[in-house]
Amino acid sequence: MRRPWLLLPPLLLGCDGGGEDSGAPDASVQTFEISDHRFPCVGEAVRLCMQINGSYFYDEISGFSFQWGTASTATVSITPIDDPPADGSSARYELIEVVETQVASPGDTFDWSLDTSLAQSGYIPYLDMETMTLLDGHPFTCADANICDTLSDAIDAGEIVSLTFAFGDPVDGALEIIAAER
Repeated sequence: MRRPWLLLPPLLLGCDGGGEDSGAPDASVQTFEISDHRFPCVGEAVRLCMQINGSYFYDEISGFSFQWGTASTATVSITPIDDPPADGSSARYELIEVVETQVASPGDTFDWSLDTSLAQSGYIPYLDMETMTLLDGHPFTCADANICDTLSDAIDAGEIVSLTFAFGDPVDGALEIIAAER
């Protein structure tokens, strides 16, 4: 199954940061649809964000552990934070329960449109030309040397490159770039 995703300007839903919790009883409960892969995003720094309900999510959900290759439906408590720092989240997110999970199948794909100028700030650190990792340390490989060459050339030129990733076997293991287009 091919899932097209385009890197769009991020929507700021929150940033990592402290702040005092008001302890107010005005917490709300929402259902979050969490994608099976992360997306490149830029907040205070370049990072990988979860996509929740179709938007980039810059915060973390206390009690939730993201797994590459597993989409989740989760019930989350959202508590406003009084006087959050200027660059911090205005809410605290806590997992109530994971209602459902759906594990991708090996070979399922997803697309990124990656601004490779971000690579110059450490977004895609090379381990070698065959094995690389994403910013969060998740490994990926290239299906063939031409794909790695295309990615490397795009990074050197600071161009945008479209990448198609495939989940491996197991799906939480290394991803494979099966197509790269400048």
